[in-house]
Amino acid sequence: LNDLPDKLNGLAQKQITAGTQQQLSLTTQTQQTNKIHSLQEEGFAAEAQMITNLLKQNRWNITTTAEKLGVSRSTLHRKIKKYKIVSPNKMHD
Repeated sequence: LNDLPDKLNGLAQKQITAGTQQQLSLTTQTQQTNKIHSLQEEGFAAEAQMITNLLKQNRWNITTTAEKLGVSRSTLHRKIKKYKIVSPNKMHD
């Protein structure tokens, strides 16, 4: 860059600076997206653990567990499937 005329050198420096700032912005956005995904995964893990614990407490009774969670039986079934929660009885089948 040093052998360019001053005017072009200044433009080149501005373009490099703008490109660097854009890269930093994209890096920051990617990091924020990764944090969001990480938080979502933690939330999913917490929800799965809570459902599993309640199912165990209620001897895997879907109706009772759904009522305690404040959701319908079908919603609980969807979450059990989503989180791949398996009752001890089904493990032996």
